[in-house]
Amino acid sequence: YADASKDLIRALRSGNRANQLDVLTSIPGIGEHTAAVFLAETGGIENFSSVKKLISFAGLNPVNLNESGDLIDNKHISKHGNAHIRSILHMAALSAVQHNKPCKEFYKKLCDRGKKGSVALVAVMVKLLRQMYAVLKTKKTYDPEREATRRQQALKQQQNRSEQKPITAKQTTLPFIHAPVSRIEARKRKNAVAQHTAQRTGAKPQKPLRANRPLIVQTTETCQACH
Repeated sequence: YADASKDLIRALRSGNRANQLDVLTSIPGIGEHTAAVFLAETGGIENFSSVKKLISFAGLNPVNLNESGDLIDNKHISKHGNAHIRSILHMAALSAVQHNKPCKEFYKKLCDRGKKGSVALVAVMVKLLRQMYAVLKTKKTYDPEREATRRQQALKQQQNRSEQKPITAKQTTLPFIHAPVSRIEARKRKNAVAQHTAQRTGAKPQKPLRANRPLIVQTTETCQACH
């Protein structure tokens, strides 16, 4: 096993993967064996257009479906991907929670939130994959300060998108009116919409609607003041 690992590392360094090995092993917790197996199993990140596809290839993408297709509350990893990558990442994660500062802080934060150690460790495996993808993409050695800056920028961009996102008609529609109901219930809901509109505009409420017999209808009224 050790000889095979050395042969693999030697073969990668003699080819065009030497620089990739160097940038991968610059990540605390990633040794030469882990880096070599990762490169051999994936063929390099040029085969993946995004880090999400790499995570899925490793079988670390979360799923919330059971075997029958029904939704369940607790998410699990799919385990449909490459088992060799998951195996080496598991060992690397055990080292990373001791020596990789972002991974160590991430692991502690998850445990403090009540997550099981095994669940938190899987999350660290995913974080390591993201770090590996980043250094291979940039072709630069790992820098925790650069990672922190990139994370802050991504968070800021996400906040800006949330603030600039326009309010759509679907968001301003009262949530309780889109359902097949009887005419009496539809009248009640129409009256609620009218009252809501009057409160937003300051106008005089309309006369309540009446219905004489039940009939299955569907209401789609929205608050005009919200548009």
